Amino acid sequence: MYNKFFKDNKELTQNIVYFFCSDFFGEAHENVVNKFIATQNNENNDYLSSPNWLSLKAVEQFIMFHSKFVTRGVAQTIIEELVSLKILLVSKVGNNLYYKGNYKLFQKLSNPNLVFNLIFEKSFMVDSNKPNVLKVETQSKLGDIGIGTGFLLSLKNGDEQIAVAVTCQHVASEVIKILDVNDKEYKFQTVHHHPTLDISVIELSEIVPSSVYFETEIEALDEVITIGFPTVPHTDDAYWV
Repeated sequence: MYNKFFKDNKELTQNIVYFFCSDFFGEAHENVVNKFIATQNNENNDYLSSPNWLSLKAVEQFIMFHSKFVTRGVAQTIIEELVSLKILLVSKVGNNLYYKGNYKLFQKLSNPNLVFNLIFEKSFMVDSNKPNVLKVETQSKLGDIGIGTGFLLSLKNGDEQIAVAVTCQHVASEVIKILDVNDKEYKFQTVHHHPTLDISVIELSEIVPSSVYFETEIEALDEVITIGFPTVPHTDDAYWV
């Protein structure tokens, strides 16, 4: 129900997550929380009473501070939705409810930003990864033109930052052109082939930022979304999902 609300209020949703997960977001959390604290008088600072758990009142105040369109009732519903997604944990002490971020969930993720995949779901995952999907055009020795998929990564080579396209070796061995989903072409230089696996890394000639994060704990029956080329005939987007 509230997935659309989260999508329409992306910044607010991210601020709520930052609010609860200081150890993982550092400066982003501090900027969000300090701005809020500066507006509150000392009598209302119960959100400082515990380093882990925050009262319902404090969380509602925080949400309404960051969005003038949110009422107290809507704020509580947002909190309940985040609890149902296990992003927040809830504890009842007497008649009072207290909340904190689910740090165990964050620790399982290779990058805390992956928690937003749980909130915004498939369309967010697809849209946020579009810039990381590359079209690799190939040409065989016989002159046949083909197309494959590469994925953009930003890596460190010693002190140097480089951008690479990771693809299959049978694609990289015949590569002639690399483009993004908007058909912007990237020049490339060195191609590195794995000695035994069908994997290659193509070093790009320019530094291109990437937002790819890796999940380290994959289990059987986990849901997988694939994005790439060639396209499905008669589709609007220059990739398939």
